[in-house]
Amino acid sequence: MIAAAILLFCYTSRSFIFAVIGSIIAFISVVTRSLKNGYTDKIKLLAICIYVLMLGMMYAVSYQGDRLSNKNANVIITACQEYKNEKGAYPKALDDLVPAYLKEFPKRGYSGTAEFKYNRSANGFTLRFTQILNPMGMLIYNSETNRWRTRAPN
Repeated sequence: MIAAAILLFCYTSRSFIFAVIGSIIAFISVVTRSLKNGYTDKIKLLAICIYVLMLGMMYAVSYQGDRLSNKNANVIITACQEYKNEKGAYPKALDDLVPAYLKEFPKRGYSGTAEFKYNRSANGFTLRFTQILNPMGMLIYNSETNRWRTRAPN
């Protein structure tokens, strides 16, 4: 029961790192309990398979969330370029793009927990967000170089 609660918390936190750590803790909990209670080898193997499957599913959801974040970031970049083409400068804030250039502001991944960060400079803008599978680094787009790069957050 404790293992299930740990996994539920880690999954709802929408952080792959928390999910992995939580899965390991829950796995150790189940294994130690099964050793105490004398479960058969088939039940132990089944528990191992369930945790491996859950980790795989969490990875797949996180990976797809990161892909969706990248897609949505490119939608924002295109809207910023269209804004500049019409008005001669990039928007002061991303809110300036709605509703003329975007129907609604795209969310970051499936969770939408962390927003895209936008900074306008004299010659362009940067757009950045933290990925789910790489929470220790951010993807940053620079309109002046038209490139993405990865950087550790401040």
